[in-house]
Amino acid sequence: MIRIVIVEDMSIIVEGIKLLLKKIKDFEIIGVYSNGKDFLASLPLSEPDIVLTDIQMPIMDGISMTKLATNLNPQLKIIALSMHTDRKYLIDMVNAGVSGYITNKSSAKELETGIRDVYNGKKYLSRNLLSSRVLNITELRSQIKKITKLFPELGSEELEILLMLSHGHSTEEITQKFEISKEDLERTKVVLFKKTNTKSNNGLLLWLIKNTFITN
Repeated sequence: MIRIVIVEDMSIIVEGIKLLLKKIKDFEIIGVYSNGKDFLASLPLSEPDIVLTDIQMPIMDGISMTKLATNLNPQLKIIALSMHTDRKYLIDMVNAGVSGYITNKSSAKELETGIRDVYNGKKYLSRNLLSSRVLNITELRSQIKKITKLFPELGSEELEILLMLSHGHSTEEITQKFEISKEDLERTKVVLFKKTNTKSNNGLLLWLIKNTFITN
C-alpha cells in the first residue's frame, strides 16, 4: 500500500482528492491536515509514503512546511497539488524540496501517475506547466551559461540533450538533431541521470529548475 497524507485547508478539495484516491486499490489515505503546522506536529508519529500539499494555507503554507519537513526527514516525498500555475510558486516549491508538482487541472490518471512515479523515487511535473509556457525550453536555454558555470562536468551537447529530454522531445528528434544513434542517446541519458542524481526526464526538468531559478 502507498500511504498518503493530504495537507489542504479547503474541505471541498480534500473530499475530491479522497474520492479519486479511494478508487485506487493500493492507495491508502492515512491523514488529512488543514495546514502545514498540524502536519509537522504529526510527523514524528505518522510515516507517510507520499504527502500531497497545497501551497497557500493558513497558519503555515506549503512552502514553509516543505522546507521544515524535508529538513526533519530528507527522505520524505512531497508533491505540491495546487491551482497555481505561476512560475514563482513552482520555483519556490521545487527549491523547498518537493519531488513533484501537479496542478488541479491535471486528470485523475495524471495524479495517479505522479504519485506512483514519486513513490518509486522519480520526480513528476505536470506537463501542462510546459504547454502553458510557465517554463519553456527557450527560457531555460538562456540559463545555459549559469548551469555550465555551476556544473562544468556537463558538456554543451549533454546540456542541450538534457533540455530536450526534459521537455518531452522524442528519441527520433534528438538523434536526428545530434546525428547520433539510439544507443548513443541511451548511454548519454545514463550519464545525465548519474551526473544529476535523477531517474527520469521529469527529474531532469526539476533539476534544471532548481539549479537555474534559485530563490532565497
